[in-house]
Amino acid sequence: MRDDEEFVISSVARFYSGTWRPGENPPDAYLDIDGEAIAIEISMLTQHITTHLGTRERLSDDQTAVRLADNLNIELKDSIPDGKTVGLVLRPPIARFRKTKNELSRAIVSLVSNPSAGGSRLNVCGNDVALWITQHDSPDYKKVSAVIYNPNSSSNILKNAAHALEDRIQAKAKKCRPLASTMPIWLALLNDYWLANAHAYGIAMRNSSITHPFERILMVSGDRSVTVLFPKT
Repeated sequence: MRDDEEFVISSVARFYSGTWRPGENPPDAYLDIDGEAIAIEISMLTQHITTHLGTRERLSDDQTAVRLADNLNIELKDSIPDGKTVGLVLRPPIARFRKTKNELSRAIVSLVSNPSAGGSRLNVCGNDVALWITQHDSPDYKKVSAVIYNPNSSSNILKNAAHALEDRIQAKAKKCRPLASTMPIWLALLNDYWLANAHAYGIAMRNSSITHPFERILMVSGDRSVTVLFPKT
């Protein structure tokens, strides 16, 4: 199983005081509660964008920017003191990835050595980048963290949440419908669209008319909290 899938099923198992084991895809896992086995299908709620090319997951546009920030965080983790984080604003797609990473790495090291500069805006290999440095008390924070700016993303959080939720329910319902005749099946969704909270997804679920085979639909947040979206109690 992927790390994100283990994160979801272990969070759900803790919430229901049960145990879990990997599944056969489908389902992704089984949850055992008081001797009853429940099939758990897992997916991720992520923001979508719409352009002249159609609607797609925003992650497909943002992945090079995310990878750039992750690579810089790994490369510079020993060069940036604990208690400091360099923040970036990146605008995908990222042109000339390797050269951009090398030049940004040098700019970050320079900023850390002269924090009084506060921050700056750069054009690196055709990429517009803003960077600044912050201080905090936690050694667990990333040393390099990025905000990804995507001009095609909608500012309507509820609309985005509804689209993400319906997209995942439709896709997983088609995949898992044959299982529903053999055992209970639940859908567990990891929320990767941090602007939308449980309340927004709850509204989206109540307004949805999609038919599906799931006895329960759960949302798992980054803090491992679990919210039951369906059925609404």
